[in-house]
Amino acid sequence: MVNRSDWQPIEVIDLPGGDDTTYHTGWKHRGPHQAPTHAAFPDAETIKHMREYLVIAQFAKGVSQMASCPTRTGSCQLNNLMRMLWEQHATWTRMTIISIAEALPDEAQTITRLLRNPGDIAAVFRPLYGNEVADRLDSLITDHLAIAADLVRAAKTGDSAAAAEIERRWYANADEIAAFLSCINPYWSREGMTRMWHEHLSLVKAQAVARLKKDYRSDIALYDEGEILLLEMADDFTCGIIRQFPHLAGGAGTLRCP
Repeated sequence: MVNRSDWQPIEVIDLPGGDDTTYHTGWKHRGPHQAPTHAAFPDAETIKHMREYLVIAQFAKGVSQMASCPTRTGSCQLNNLMRMLWEQHATWTRMTIISIAEALPDEAQTITRLLRNPGDIAAVFRPLYGNEVADRLDSLITDHLAIAADLVRAAKTGDSAAAAEIERRWYANADEIAAFLSCINPYWSREGMTRMWHEHLSLVKAQAVARLKKDYRSDIALYDEGEILLLEMADDFTCGIIRQFPHLAGGAGTLRCP
């Protein structure tokens, strides 16, 4: 196991707007140059923290560049990051559905990657809303994804009673996410968030059903529809954050918020 003190930041960025916390865009080993070996890399727990800091750092770096950007992109950097994370949410959900439906040997690894997504999303919220909110969001979205995987498994086995109960818990979790988001940001209405999350669940379920029925044309079309929805959700999150924290905009912006 490598001592975390052996690693130092490559670049340090200050988040504008009065936050005196600094974030690192990368890490390097403090020791002399050496050929890569297993011992030259940090342990799994250190990697987890590095990844979280890297997501925050990319957000902070984008925000710090906004005001000086010659094209005055404003909220563009934040929106790009938010869209990337929700695009990954869509992609790895789909990969998990395929792995479970087709009994692929990569199922465990695919689900592990899927469950990284909530922490990455929470990392964007952390410097703005604090650890308690970020940790709660991480937990809620992790439950959302884990329950979805359970639902696909139950549907695959044909256990309709189990699938119905899992789906009930899935929608209850979605309602909890919507309520939580509406509490932390006044620009995310509970009604709007609930509607969007319910539509997301409906499309994911339909996609899984199509895949299990080997209706690949519908499967792909439903993924495309769900992908667009999640990108719209990412835009809504960006707009809400920019409105709640207007100092982050840093320019005229290209994202039009209603």
